[in-house]
Amino acid sequence: MSKVLLFAPVVLLQTVLVDSVLLYGFGLQVSNVPLFYGVSIAIALTFMKILQFFITLADQIGRFIGVVLLTLQLAASAGTYPAELLPAWLQAIGPWMPMTHAISALRLVVAGGAAGEIGSELLVLAVYARYLSYSRWCCLS
Repeated sequence: MSKVLLFAPVVLLQTVLVDSVLLYGFGLQVSNVPLFYGVSIAIALTFMKILQFFITLADQIGRFIGVVLLTLQLAASAGTYPAELLPAWLQAIGPWMPMTHAISALRLVVAGGAAGEIGSELLVLAVYARYLSYSRWCCLS
């Protein structure tokens, strides 16, 4: 918990800064600006928890796992290419990747999607953040 309290303010500041640049620097148009900030913060905190889990669990190897996972997610999440153009094995793992749900939530926010759809994507991310907590797994022995 102490590491979460240490890193969360930095993550929040970075998220607000990047979102502000997107909105006011590049002129990104979103239907609900506070919701955009909120979804971005939820995504950022989820990925912070995932990386914290791997780094706390395996230090340098955990950092490597984080980079490999990021690369795999970039390919599998249909954020760069449509899912239909991906190889079958990437299409199969895409729905299991947290970045797929993060991208979907951001697309819904930008397009003015329904709150229920956004909420369901954030719920999946919350499950990842909750269950990839090192303190949860280290005490199961």
